[in-house]
Amino acid sequence: MAESRNGLRPDQIARLLSIGTETGAPDEPGNADAAAGDTIQEMLTAELALDVSRSASVTAMLSRSSPTLGNRRGRTIRDLLLDPETDVQSLKALKDYGKTLVRQSASDAARAVASTVYYAAIAAALVLHGEKITQHAFEDLDHALGLLASKEWMAPELGPLLTAARDRCRP
Repeated sequence: MAESRNGLRPDQIARLLSIGTETGAPDEPGNADAAAGDTIQEMLTAELALDVSRSASVTAMLSRSSPTLGNRRGRTIRDLLLDPETDVQSLKALKDYGKTLVRQSASDAARAVASTVYYAAIAAALVLHGEKITQHAFEDLDHALGLLASKEWMAPELGPLLTAARDRCRP
């Protein structure tokens, strides 16, 4: 049996990362590629809510893990992932949030977006702070980040972050 990494086997990670490679017109109902592209933009641009009932999961996780969340409310997940001022604890919380979303996702597109948050948080910790916040081997991480970075639906601002993290994974 394959070794489990953060609750996901390598074959599960590969399946999640293969989402969006199906053929079909982007506007066809059920097309995971188009849905993932729309959903990733919604997720990245949603503000962390002052009203915890609106985005309870990420806000609650961040507030428990990071004493600096107070000055982060009203910012987006994208802001947190790309800001060198985002502390490692907040990035760990975003990674855990992504992992939780992967497990709760009902669709391929939602799992792809959740995986993006998960891996982007890992990438941000590597690039912005030089810290590895996962038990994934660097070789596996390099592979997963490469697959994600190559997706057509990937948010363009995350591409350079994922690529820079790949560089940190290589000897």
